[in-house]
Amino acid sequence: MNQRDEQGFFTCDGQFIEKTRIDKQAQLTATHAFLAESFSVMAELARTVGKKADAVAFEKNAEEICSLIQNDFWDAGNRLFNDGYKNGRLHGRYYPISNALPLLFGCTDKNQAESILAYLEEQMKDIGENPRDRRLTAYGSFYVLASLYKNERADAAERFIRRYWAPMILKGNDTSWEYFDIKAESEGGGGGTSSHAWSAHPTYFLSSEVLGVHLGFQNKFDRNVIVIAPQSATLSWAKGIVPHPLGLVKVEWKIEGEHLFLEYAAPSGAKVIVKPRGRLAQKTLWVNGVCVDKKEE
Repeated sequence: MNQRDEQGFFTCDGQFIEKTRIDKQAQLTATHAFLAESFSVMAELARTVGKKADAVAFEKNAEEICSLIQNDFWDAGNRLFNDGYKNGRLHGRYYPISNALPLLFGCTDKNQAESILAYLEEQMKDIGENPRDRRLTAYGSFYVLASLYKNERADAAERFIRRYWAPMILKGNDTSWEYFDIKAESEGGGGGTSSHAWSAHPTYFLSSEVLGVHLGFQNKFDRNVIVIAPQSATLSWAKGIVPHPLGLVKVEWKIEGEHLFLEYAAPSGAKVIVKPRGRLAQKTLWVNGVCVDKKEE
């Protein structure tokens, strides 16, 4: 909190935000969003260990940074968050990551959120063909997809995953690449590794969104409750097992006409809430063979 300039912005040289051409020497919206979320997490940790005064202080820091983002980094004319400031002036660029992070971490109002979601959906239809000059990468798309799923935009998220991860499977590699192109840079590709951990995040969303077992991050999370809230815009069925702090959770669902049939198995004694989202929430819900008529169990 002491590393601030005259305008109140946080200074950080060469921060790693995205593997795009975003100006890493600028005072970035994305960096401020990460800082706001970091203070929110620290507040949660402080509450967990009984440090109430620290929790209040961290929450105040998070709120202050979110307010700074909303007031100073928002471009009212374009209705988007600017990438940030350079030499005291707005940068004039609007990478998806600069808008997804404030949205994901709760630093937007309702009107800002709607404008950002429309922008992200449009941007994700075409992120560019040059592997080293795309507007979004396999790394940064984790945060963009999380913000879309958080706001029940599963259609855009699934469309993007199909388009950019399907080639990894179709080429028979069965691993997730560092970039959306496996060719070497000398061959006009993105280079990088053919098996990269940060690119495997669609599997996380298959667990936390398609199967719907909340694991935190993009969703509110209580480790003592198992929330099963599946959402999908294009799939007709899903089946899998998800590791949860309370134990393994098995989920299987399928759509038949106007009905959603969901079966689950959870650790004995665990409180379970079943609450489909988006398109699935419009179906008549059956849970473990019983019609619950869309009500929480």
